Amino acid sequence: MNQPFFNRWVFLAALLACCFVALFWREMTEGAADGMGRLLTVDNDPFYAKDDDFRGAFRVILEPEKNNIKMVSLTALKVLGRQSSSATVEMTLSTRNRGDDYPSIRIYYLDAGRRVVRTQDLAPSEYDHGFNLLDEERVTVTLQLKRGEESFTAKPFYKGGEPKP
Repeated sequence: MNQPFFNRWVFLAALLACCFVALFWREMTEGAADGMGRLLTVDNDPFYAKDDDFRGAFRVILEPEKNNIKMVSLTALKVLGRQSSSATVEMTLSTRNRGDDYPSIRIYYLDAGRRVVRTQDLAPSEYDHGFNLLDEERVTVTLQLKRGEESFTAKPFYKGGEPKP
């Protein structure tokens, strides 16, 4: 009994779909062809570098992901206590790459004119830290001061990539 009514709606929906496809046929085929062309050709693949991409570059360096010193920061360096020949220092070590090993720390002792008097390297085994791998942690170190040393600064490094003053 409702069969003609149902057929009329199905026919109308099919007619509207055909009109829609006919109206937007060009846009749909260009978009599909462009998208498929990008997927199927190497020249347009965004994951491949072309010679033109390196025209202004002098050299490309691929760096390791693990233990990359550029991902490690040493912040919040402050003196907790000072006696005549020693100072207890706290600093925050953190990395943007979770799972790095703890770096060595190079302490630069400075005189009153802010010139480096001496340096001291602390391996990870020479300072207290709580975990096996670095994420973010406050580290406390006791430094032995000598005559003429007024202040200090510190930089983290991994063996083989020692920092320059």
